[in-house]
Amino acid sequence: MNNQEIILRARPKSKETSIKVYSGIMNKLDKIALLLEFPSEETHSPYKWIENHDYVENMINSLGMKPSTQRNYWVVCMIICEGINGGYTSDKWHSLPEYAFYSDKVVSLNTQLFNEKKTAGGISESQAHNIATREEIVKMVGNIYRQHVYHIGKRAQTTTQLTEREIKLMNAWMLIHIYIEIPCRNELANVQIIRKIDYNKEKPQVKRKSNYLVIDSRNMVLIRNKYKTASSKYTGGEKVTEISKELKKHFNIYLKIMRLTYADLNNGPVPLFLYLNSMADPSNMLTKLLTATSQEFLNGKSISSTLLAKIKLTDPQISAAVAILQVAAQQRGTDIGTLANNYVGQPAPNGPEPEPETLPEPETNTDPVPLPKQTGNETDYEL
Repeated sequence: MNNQEIILRARPKSKETSIKVYSGIMNKLDKIALLLEFPSEETHSPYKWIENHDYVENMINSLGMKPSTQRNYWVVCMIICEGINGGYTSDKWHSLPEYAFYSDKVVSLNTQLFNEKKTAGGISESQAHNIATREEIVKMVGNIYRQHVYHIGKRAQTTTQLTEREIKLMNAWMLIHIYIEIPCRNELANVQIIRKIDYNKEKPQVKRKSNYLVIDSRNMVLIRNKYKTASSKYTGGEKVTEISKELKKHFNIYLKIMRLTYADLNNGPVPLFLYLNSMADPSNMLTKLLTATSQEFLNGKSISSTLLAKIKLTDPQISAAVAILQVAAQQRGTDIGTLANNYVGQPAPNGPEPEPETLPEPETNTDPVPLPKQTGNETDYEL
């Protein structure tokens, strides 16, 4: 059996990206075993070394990896055990002492990493040097607006063709605004924008395969069906998020510049982020776009959707609220989710607001690079 066959026998639902990572680790471990223990490939029995967990432990420890990477190697050892011993439907590998050893290693590292992140406020060691405050992120998108978006908008009034650089900047600017408010994952790369009247005509089986930004003359709703945990019976299913008044301001600017307004959508849904959807792997390109944008506009820091979610969720107000819920849940003998769903009051939805007619003028001052007011908002314009 080759690596992919072993992996799929053990984990038949593995994604292509995961298979690639697992296979790379398998090749590396097998190559080390070949170099250290066997004089030639003819005498080397593939993955025979997996039975000697003490040898495997010495081999992995000698590589000097950080705990999170080390955990991936132990997971691969579990996968090898499962794959060469009947696959996921077999009971054979459950009783193997080496499998129990590798499973214990993964559990131990999971506990260690969880405690480290909890102590560090959810931020891993590798993310610490890229962490930024919400204020810094807001300032960054404010500067992108003043230096680029405003001028792109003015140019878009006289041309039908934006450059690739302009489209990338527009996509990044809007994406970061969404992540500031909604801590979702990279599924934003595949969002289709559609009119509400057309969305209501879509068949349910079609809707379940896509993510949408549904718009009518006044309201916007983000509907996600394709995301990492969509198939989970506990946290999966359709996610519906009403777009807030503040975020809708930025959407209105973005859609007008990109010619994706209600009047432009007569022919059905189109990609919300044109640059990302022109790539073979939009999700991976989203990560690259966020990284490149933050490195340019955030003093060389590299941010991702995961880091933006952590920045939002480690806000002191949110942390304090979670701490209160944890105590209340413990006292009542339930969990935070149950409290949030059944006992915590919900805020009233935002009321309607008018559509923007013109681009807001950027603020000016005597600085070479204009900075936004320190109000927590990108700009103080009225729409």
